[in-house]
Amino acid sequence: MKKLKAVRSLLGSLCLMLALASCSLKYRHQVEAPGTIPHWKYSIGKFIRYDGYKNVAGDLEVAITDYAKKSSLVQVQLVGVVHIADKDYYHQVQKYLDSADLVLFEGVKVQGRKVDFAKLKGKPGMYAPMAALLGLSEQMAEIDYNRKHFKHCDITLKTSPFRSNLQLQQMKRIFQIMRKIVAIKEQLRGILPIRKMEDYLKHFNALNIVKMGANPFQNMGKQIEPLLKILRGYKKYYPDNPYVLKLEKYLLQLKKAYANMGKMIVMQRNAYVLRMLKQELQKAEKITQKTKKPYRIAIFYGAAHNYDLEKRLQKLGYHPVKKHWLKAWKMNSRR
Repeated sequence: MKKLKAVRSLLGSLCLMLALASCSLKYRHQVEAPGTIPHWKYSIGKFIRYDGYKNVAGDLEVAITDYAKKSSLVQVQLVGVVHIADKDYYHQVQKYLDSADLVLFEGVKVQGRKVDFAKLKGKPGMYAPMAALLGLSEQMAEIDYNRKHFKHCDITLKTSPFRSNLQLQQMKRIFQIMRKIVAIKEQLRGILPIRKMEDYLKHFNALNIVKMGANPFQNMGKQIEPLLKILRGYKKYYPDNPYVLKLEKYLLQLKKAYANMGKMIVMQRNAYVLRMLKQELQKAEKITQKTKKPYRIAIFYGAAHNYDLEKRLQKLGYHPVKKHWLKAWKMNSRR
């Protein structure tokens, strides 16, 4: 019981520190004249952009990109997505997916484990704790995969992507801690500026995202930095607190695990997508020859895949013709 109280006290103190830190956060509409043109910072080969800077929050946007090939009615659309975002963002994404003729969607499977993507809507997934921490929704819970034109298109692993059962246990511990922080955060709603605390975390996560470059999986661990920064601020005052040291250890392990996972996430899976896409393109060409109407294939993957996917599409003769930008994390425009 004493241990549980000590953990709650620590997490409550972290929430208070986050509340104090978030007081420094401003929004573009507060510090800029009306009509000021946003200065976008781009990431992942210009598939994600953010107009916030320093301690000034903006909006994070994700691109949906159309590709066409000369003398072909078959179009390809890269529907980039972030796995946690505002609920209305996923509603917009759903409209693009539903208007396609075929959707090839991601979702790594592990051999021997059955996953029915059509039944996942409304159910929390692995990103749920982080989504709740940032006041966002989760992709798998918001997107309806129960569509006839949706087709699973991803690799099946022989074993879990975690290198050991220990890594899996460490990940579970991190998520347990996040859930406890979220529970305390909700208890403090109305007392602390929760929305601004959420925006503070989103803002610095967005700044880290745009620093990742074209291949973000080489720097995937940077997503953990905002949490580490807050924890280390607390550690200055309580350097010997065992729970602080333990939480820091778990976060560092999670950061390392993200970096290791990132090495296999893009190339192996993108190569698989292109093999499947080539088969679907052949089928689509036959359909358009008969109908004389355009046929659109949407590739629904995380936006971080799109820099490499675009290069592979260009080798097939497809070139970008239009970009649609959707607001995924509204901070400045959410008033």
